Amino acid sequence: MAPRSSKPVSAIPKTEDLYRAESRGDDFHMFGRAIYLPGGWHGPRRQNVYFLITILEGSVAIDCHGRRIQLGSGEGVILPPRGVEFFRFDPDVKSVHLWCQIAPSLTKRHERELLLLAGHTSPVPASVSIHIEEGLSIPMNAGPHLNLAMQTLAKACLLRFAAHASESVPAKQPRHQAVQRALEAVSMNPAKFRSAEDLARHCGISYSRLRKLFQDDQDESPTATIWRLKTDQAVQLIRATGLTLAEVAEQCGFSSAFHLSRCVKNRMGVAPRELRKNEQAKGH
Repeated sequence: MAPRSSKPVSAIPKTEDLYRAESRGDDFHMFGRAIYLPGGWHGPRRQNVYFLITILEGSVAIDCHGRRIQLGSGEGVILPPRGVEFFRFDPDVKSVHLWCQIAPSLTKRHERELLLLAGHTSPVPASVSIHIEEGLSIPMNAGPHLNLAMQTLAKACLLRFAAHASESVPAKQPRHQAVQRALEAVSMNPAKFRSAEDLARHCGISYSRLRKLFQDDQDESPTATIWRLKTDQAVQLIRATGLTLAEVAEQCGFSSAFHLSRCVKNRMGVAPRELRKNEQAKGH
């Protein structure tokens, strides 16, 4: 870790430092906004939450778990729990950043898996910044109903960013022809393949061989790949067509509209109807 600034954090002037927080044992969440003047820094910070930091102006270099993460204007990242972090803000211009954090105890297993996918720098959707601003507008100690609203909003904010970040990860190019054939087959006809065994038969190899190739080539199982590609195609149809959820489910190989909705929400962080509503709002 590089030498720290000689100026203590408390001595670094900030023109604004706002936060909203609630603490109930492990049930903790926060929205915040701060402006650091050139050369500002913060840390080391030990945290046990999922922490989303976004940069509106300036930049920040983050040391986290031995990794160096660089964020510029319009970018964000989710830092995982049980980490020690150190933040160095832009040495030449002021840095404005928003944050949102939530305790793991408030998340489900599939949500934690999605949050871990957002551990790389990614552009921040406008909706995420809006959600954080909404969270900042809720008064502290506002009562149980508004506190619950803040908790729900914080969770939605992190999941929305994580879904966007997972979509922006560049696809890994397959090295093996059998993997390439498998990916193309599922993409061309997602409803055809109900299992990895179906896909292995289509490719003319054993399931165990296909599974090993996928783990070596794609870092995921063929089953996970099938449902990821099915879900991605379903998302495209939901956004671009007027098909009912039952029709989309049938075309993409889901057992029911409920099954489709569950997979879409797990991957995107929002329900199919919300996806369609957002897309229609863009059109207007």
